[in-house]
Amino acid sequence: MKTSAAWCFNGIILCIGVSLRATGSSQIQLVGSADPVVALAGDDVVLPCYLKPNVSAVDMMVEWTRSDLKTERVHLYREGRDSNGHQLTSYRGRTSLFKEELKNGNVSLKLTRVTLSDAGHYKCFIPTLMKETTIPLIVGAVSQPVISINGTKDWGVVLKCVSGGWYPQPELELLDSHGNIVSATEPTETSDSSETEIHPEGRYTVRQYVTVQKTDDNRFTCRVVQLQINQTRETQIHVPDDMFPSVWWIVGIVAGAVVAFAAFAVLLYFCRKQRNKLKKEAKKNRDLQTKLDEEENIRQHVEKKVVGFLDARRPKLVDNVTKVMPIADALKSMIQEQRYRNISAAETNVEKMNLLFAVVDSGGEEVKSAFYKSLMKEEPDLVLDMLKAEPDRVINLLGEELGIYPNTDVVDHPGKAEEEVLSGIACQHRTQRNISQNESGRDRVEMMEMQPLLGPGSETVGAAGNVEMETDSRGSGECRDGDRQTVGAAGNVEMETDRQ
Repeated sequence: MKTSAAWCFNGIILCIGVSLRATGSSQIQLVGSADPVVALAGDDVVLPCYLKPNVSAVDMMVEWTRSDLKTERVHLYREGRDSNGHQLTSYRGRTSLFKEELKNGNVSLKLTRVTLSDAGHYKCFIPTLMKETTIPLIVGAVSQPVISINGTKDWGVVLKCVSGGWYPQPELELLDSHGNIVSATEPTETSDSSETEIHPEGRYTVRQYVTVQKTDDNRFTCRVVQLQINQTRETQIHVPDDMFPSVWWIVGIVAGAVVAFAAFAVLLYFCRKQRNKLKKEAKKNRDLQTKLDEEENIRQHVEKKVVGFLDARRPKLVDNVTKVMPIADALKSMIQEQRYRNISAAETNVEKMNLLFAVVDSGGEEVKSAFYKSLMKEEPDLVLDMLKAEPDRVINLLGEELGIYPNTDVVDHPGKAEEEVLSGIACQHRTQRNISQNESGRDRVEMMEMQPLLGPGSETVGAAGNVEMETDSRGSGECRDGDRQTVGAAGNVEMETDRQ
């Protein structure tokens, strides 16, 4: 009976104690920080958390977590000791409570060697009292700015101010000795006036270029400010007077630029003049080459037709050629040695010429061409006499080719009529040459090109090797006595015919 009464009494006491404790916990507050806690990377920081009124937390469970992380636990205290078996890896060895202050209700968390990744919202929670509070942590990073002289611009000196490793992003400004902000320089090709660079780890580098003018003391301050973490860093520089451009220095630069521009203009003028001169010379050379090519074409056409004319009159050549061996010598390298010996051994020129023509017939066009070239060189008088003996044939062969008497058949002109035709052609040739003396090859009036065909030795070949044809134009209203028909420049053949 007494035992039952005792148990009943103890139960009543326990219920009263629990009731009193529940009533007291409702009056206990867990207090954190009204403002975010700010720390710099690398420093130690305390996240404040207190019980008010001061109640011992030695026997209570205290849990610190991060609400912005999946694995939340930062630090756990229970049963009178730390229990960090499931603590975040990044916090290992960096968290602790103030054990000696637990009896006073101080459950603040100390975090050492703070990093930028530690920034976030931390929750202080006591399960026994069902109390919690949240403390924001802001982690910043700063560095000392560096200011330097970056050159000159106009009348001032360009200063470069740079500071790296900041977090969050700071503001940069440059001040003169009176505390006035100097505005940034306009961007150039080599640098921007202001720029911000973000590094992979999230830190910022700020940079600014400022052109300053000369002042009474030439002292300037580079200041970097981050209001969120309440941090300011600044560096001062003194710019020597001789760094600022002087008037004479500017004048020298301008004068040098003017001289350089003038020299460039003169050089450009002469270069253009020389280029135009070279263009004119090149055009002149092209025109000359074109003229020479056209004249060469005419010479080849004339040569071909003269060769045909002579080849058709072989009997006369056989009977009249006297310089057979010099002609054969010109062909020696192109014919067989035995044939050359046979020609040399022949007793008369007629026999030699017959043998030589046999060689020509069997030797092809190259041998034939070489033969007639040598013939015209060695026997120019004979060739000329043959041409003069048949002027109508010559005109038919060459007149249309050279534009002397195109599309006209004069074969049937007998006797004196042939001479009149030659006289008319000579007159026409002279008139046409005056009209088109500056025109090229075929348009220029030329009767025959014979210098490379006949060579020296003829009585009618002039100093330049030209064969001339004189026409006495008695009674003609257009062609006067003594007029000379000269075909071509150096190397053109001209024929002389006297009208009786």
